[in-house]
Amino acid sequence: GNAYSGILINDAGTTGNIVAGNYIGTGADGVTDLGNNDNGVYIATGPASNTIGGDSAVKANLIRFNGNAAADYGIFVILPVVPASLISMPL
Repeated sequence: GNAYSGILINDAGTTGNIVAGNYIGTGADGVTDLGNNDNGVYIATGPASNTIGGDSAVKANLIRFNGNAAADYGIFVILPVVPASLISMPL
């Protein structure tokens, strides 16, 4: 894993990113711990119109084993949530 977040989306003007179909904090087998020290996905202040996941299992991200005592998060978003940003979880 990484010393900080696995994926960081940051700064105004950062738009249209799609984070889909990833193993974040885990190996490709889904059970091996490769966790990041902080968040699996961190969306900071400023980004707009970004998508985490999607509308099907193929677009889903497996986010596990991230965080530490100070930051135990899979996905962390600094509010306010910008319109048109999407975080989805298929059933």
